[in-house]
Amino acid sequence: MSRFKQLQTCSCVASRRQCRFLAGDARRHSGFMAGDARRRATAYLAVVGTSVVVALIGLAALTTVRIEARSLQGGGDLMEAMHYAQSAIEMGRYKIRNDPNWRTNLTNGTWIHEKPIGSGLYSLEGLDPIDGIIANILDHPLTLIGTGIKGDARYKLQVRLQSKGGALTCLQVPQHSGSNTTMSGATVSATGGPVSSNGSVSVSSSNVGANVEAVGSITGSYYWGTKTSSISPRTMPETSVFDYYIANGTPINIASIPKANGVPTIQDVTLSNLTNPYGGTNLQGIYVISCAGSNLRIRNSAIVGTLVVLDPGEFSIQNGINWIPAVPNYPALLVRGNVQLAYTKLDFALNLVTIPSLVTGLIYASNDVSTSASVTVTGALIAGRNISNTGALTLTYDPTLLLAPPPGFSGESGDIEVVPGSWKRVVDAIELFVEVPDL
Repeated sequence: MSRFKQLQTCSCVASRRQCRFLAGDARRHSGFMAGDARRRATAYLAVVGTSVVVALIGLAALTTVRIEARSLQGGGDLMEAMHYAQSAIEMGRYKIRNDPNWRTNLTNGTWIHEKPIGSGLYSLEGLDPIDGIIANILDHPLTLIGTGIKGDARYKLQVRLQSKGGALTCLQVPQHSGSNTTMSGATVSATGGPVSSNGSVSVSSSNVGANVEAVGSITGSYYWGTKTSSISPRTMPETSVFDYYIANGTPINIASIPKANGVPTIQDVTLSNLTNPYGGTNLQGIYVISCAGSNLRIRNSAIVGTLVVLDPGEFSIQNGINWIPAVPNYPALLVRGNVQLAYTKLDFALNLVTIPSLVTGLIYASNDVSTSASVTVTGALIAGRNISNTGALTLTYDPTLLLAPPPGFSGESGDIEVVPGSWKRVVDAIELFVEVPDL
């Protein structure tokens, strides 16, 4: 073996040991180098990952800011459009205040179309909601609709105006007769106002737990409240009081009403703005029955609406009745003629459900009204002529009738004012009730 070979193989023990040490150092150095490289790669990936996350967070924040900016701009435009709509209505009220002949000078429909205001536009409509004719009847209400436009935002606002003459004064009390009131064998209680008459009040064998007022005399005994005579006559509806309801109501043919003992009788049914067992429905719940002298009875039924009974022979409401108007300030019952209220206040069964017997709303008859049994009325009971009370009668006055009188029950006046609570936002012919302050 050559010297060169000997040096390579390190045949001596010391040399071989030294060689092994050197080889181990080399391997350890190689391992250190590989581990350091891995550590540097891991750190690099962590830095890159952190940078990506930070970039995404920044992008998301920027996007959010942009969305919020656009949202704020859109919200600002909508708010400005609302102010323009309010201004449109105020312009309409200004026109009315400053033109004594506004009913003839302004037509039903568009009054102003997209007139510039601020950085937007406004439009105004004036509508008679009863017959679409502003000029014909002074006590008809008026609906003003203002539209404001700003950018892509559009806001439509509606308000109802009513004759400033206010409600007829017969609506100030829970019961009123245009002529005389008699109470015989009756127990009458009234809360919220007096029993009133444009004629005289005569009481016999009765207990009257109410204040009583009359233009004429007040006779008899057992009055537990105050008695006031020589009052000023209360104003009463005109013969045209039925016109609005006839024009806007849905007729019910009396021949379609089944007979009981030979008399057309509305019995054991539900009649409402959504349900009419005798024909088509009416969204306001106004139904008109022309009796032409035929008799008519209603008993053991539930009514959500305004029933208009024209020219009946004998017309009575008996047994159980649960009645409320579909439109809150509309009458429950209008009768061109006489009506006998003979229902009881006892609960009754309808379609296997027990419900209370009462009438909520205004009852008006152009002629006479008689009460018997145990009648309960929450609202007002008014007769164009006489009222005769027998049996038990419980009256609770509803001031809503005075604050927002039904069509036909307000005094004539050229001045009109906003009906409280009538502000509404209108969106594509669908009314959304929102809290808009009275302006």
